[in-house]
Amino acid sequence: MTPFVRVCLTLLISVSIAGIARAAGAPTEAQAQRSFDAFAQSWMAKLERHATDGRQGGGHGYRAYTKEWQTELRPTGHKVAPWVGLLRYGEENYSCGNGKAASCSLSSTTPVMEIFRFQDGRWVY
Repeated sequence: MTPFVRVCLTLLISVSIAGIARAAGAPTEAQAQRSFDAFAQSWMAKLERHATDGRQGGGHGYRAYTKEWQTELRPTGHKVAPWVGLLRYGEENYSCGNGKAASCSLSSTTPVMEIFRFQDGRWVY
């Protein structure tokens, strides 16, 4: 098989998969991206609320999350779950010498990638 034929077949298969997903009622890429961005915003807000609650315990450290995060959307080619969304952010660990918020300093940041699938009209962890 020549490289040209291989490329043509790859494109044909990609277009067919995208057409099948749309025909089955799956959202378009633009719709899925908007939906995932809104979902990610909500997810990060929940994480931040949890981190805020943890700071009020008076312990010797707490966990927080970076304010900046990124999303990526990928088609799966499967009717049941046509899209996968990737959410990337950082988990920050703070140490607090005397348990007071003013004495806290960032001790480490760990990169995190969460993977969600779009199934039955919603994003699932």
